Amino acid sequence: MTWKPFLRLMLLFLLVFPSTYFQTTASTAQDEVIVAVLDTGVDDSHPLLAGQVIHGWDFIDQDPLSEDQTGHGTHVAGIIKQNAPEAKILAIRMITGQDVQHTAQAILYAISHGADIVNMSFIEPYDVLTEQVIQFGISQGVVFVASSGNQQEDAVYYPAKYEGVLSVAAVDENFESIYGNYGEGLTYAAPGINIESAYLDGENKRMTGTSMSAAYASGVIAYVKQQYPQGTVKQLQYILETHVQQMEAYTLLRTREQVNRSIRVLNMEHMRQALHIPDDPASEPLKTLAVVDP
Repeated sequence: MTWKPFLRLMLLFLLVFPSTYFQTTASTAQDEVIVAVLDTGVDDSHPLLAGQVIHGWDFIDQDPLSEDQTGHGTHVAGIIKQNAPEAKILAIRMITGQDVQHTAQAILYAISHGADIVNMSFIEPYDVLTEQVIQFGISQGVVFVASSGNQQEDAVYYPAKYEGVLSVAAVDENFESIYGNYGEGLTYAAPGINIESAYLDGENKRMTGTSMSAAYASGVIAYVKQQYPQGTVKQLQYILETHVQQMEAYTLLRTREQVNRSIRVLNMEHMRQALHIPDDPASEPLKTLAVVDP
């Protein structure tokens, strides 16, 4: 039973990655941080994103132009860029409307094209192949971030529910109310309510949801990665865990129900202030941040 997903994974590598796919990726510097945005595509003409978008593959139209037609992916990419201005966005289109398609293939594409972080601002049913691909990515040092879902349930939805994926709910600007799913397995909450970011036709728009909070978290991680490019995944996670803020209780935004449960919150401003950033972080060993495998 257990060999079948791996067989499918190997077959998928052979089927979905002909040489033409690899020709669509722009060259990047070795120390650049790449955040793959698996979404509706990205409008790279927006001033916030101009010059920073790598067009990956469009798994909907099966071509190399991952253009955004709804604005969701552009908004997500803009949030990431606001937290990590120097990060490159690898745009991969695999969502049309509410229909999520080709997740496993899109993740494999992101991994093979050098993504350091994969942002998944969507929910979908469990899929064994997607699970195996994510575990493969984690073994290669890729960080996966996903939205917990907007159902306001005591649960976490896939892909955020897969082992090793950082699942993120949304918190308001006062860090008092939670929006979205908040169940067991939730990793963080991050700002995701009424967030302004890039949209289509050069405009900005405010949007609310765990899609926004996942993007915010991806931006925080990309920022930390930029400051410590030599840091391992465990070291980066250690930094996050050291500098998160703790909420001991919170209100559910939709129902106003009080939940007495601790939750860790990512706050970009707090992270910037708390981190000691050397002039040349690559030259300074992370001695105080070292995490040793058990």
